[in-house]
Amino acid sequence: MKTFEDLALKDVAPLTESTDYKDRFLGEFLETKIRYNKLHKMLIKAEAHNLNFTPDCPLDLLIEQQFHMGNYLHAMEVRAEYEGIDLGYCITRLLRDLENADGGCCVETEDPTRY
Repeated sequence: MKTFEDLALKDVAPLTESTDYKDRFLGEFLETKIRYNKLHKMLIKAEAHNLNFTPDCPLDLLIEQQFHMGNYLHAMEVRAEYEGIDLGYCITRLLRDLENADGGCCVETEDPTRY
């Protein structure tokens, strides 16, 4: 079963181009959440002195960026509540759809014994 950690930006990018504002909202939320999680993991490694590169900017700036991204995600979660967008359900549905697509479940195959 796919999990949130399996999501990549390429998986959610099509949502941001949808004509449905709820899909676009979900896409924006997921893109931000994926980027936030990657930044968080990088900062954890940096704090543990286990980062395999040296960032071009000060860590304090990256920590500030993470703070603001977290606040933005919070605002989006509150907005989702106001607008009746069940983020948990939408994410579960997206993961299921992606897993089905990877498994070939969406492709119909012809039964040779049918005729």
